[in-house]
Amino acid sequence: MNHNHRKLITLLLGAGLLGLSGIASAGIVATKHNLGSGSTAGNNMVSDTADTCVFCHTPHKAASATVPLWNKGLTSSAGYTAYSSTTMDGTTNFTGSTSMACLSCHDGTQAMDNIVNAPGSGGYTAGGLDQPYTWSGATVDTNGKLVLGALTNIGDGTGALGDDHPVAIPYGGGGVTVATPTGATTDPDFVQVGSGLTQAVVGGLQKWWFDTDADSKMDSAEIRLYTANAQAQVECASCHDPHSSTNPTFLRIANTNSAVCTACHVK
Repeated sequence: MNHNHRKLITLLLGAGLLGLSGIASAGIVATKHNLGSGSTAGNNMVSDTADTCVFCHTPHKAASATVPLWNKGLTSSAGYTAYSSTTMDGTTNFTGSTSMACLSCHDGTQAMDNIVNAPGSGGYTAGGLDQPYTWSGATVDTNGKLVLGALTNIGDGTGALGDDHPVAIPYGGGGVTVATPTGATTDPDFVQVGSGLTQAVVGGLQKWWFDTDADSKMDSAEIRLYTANAQAQVECASCHDPHSSTNPTFLRIANTNSAVCTACHVK
C-alpha cells in the first residue's frame, strides 16, 4: 500500500469518526433534559454529578416496567385533575400509563433528583429518594422541584392537569384496542388505522404509529400511540421525544402548519 492510499484511508476513517461523534453529541446530552453538571443547554442543573442518564434511567434495580430501566419514584395519580370537555368520548386512566414517568418531574409535586439508584455504590432506595443536590436554573427551586408558574410545571405543583392536552386517554375515544387493533375510533374525526395510522406487531408487541417516512418502521421521529389498559392510548411521548431537541419542546416532528395536531385530528 503506497503512502497516498494510506493517507486516503486515514482521512476517510477520520471523517467517519467525526460523523459518529456528531450523531452521539446530537442526543440528550445537548438538551435541557441533561440535568447533570456537564450540561451546556443553559437549563436547570445540579453541581453534584455530571451523570446525564441517572435522572431518568438506571441499569439495575429499576423502579417501573412502564418505561425501560426507570430510575425515579413515581408520584400517585390519585390527586390528578385531568383535562375534560363535553366533546371527549374517552376518559383518562393512568394505570400502566407511560406518562407517569414524565409526570414524575413535570407534575411539579416531586423533586427532579428523586431517584431510586443514585450514582456510586450504596445509593439504592426502593421507591426513590430526594438527593441533597445543589440546583441552579431559572425554573427550579432549591429542593429540585419545578417552580410554580413555569410552563414545564404542567401540574402547577398540585397535579392540576386540566389545562393541558389529555394523556393516558384512549385514542379517538376508544375503538383501537389490542383485541381490535385495526378498529374504527369512537370519534370519527381521528385518523384511522390504514389511512395514515400504521399498525403492526413488532417483537410480539402491538404498535401504532404515523409513518411519516413510509418505511414501515416506527422511528423516534414519528408520532405514535402506546398500549395501556389493552388499548391504544395517547401519552406524553406520543408527541414528544425526551431524548431529542431537534424540534422545539422535544416534539417528534416539526409543527409547521400544526402538523403535530393534524397527525391525529382530522380538521
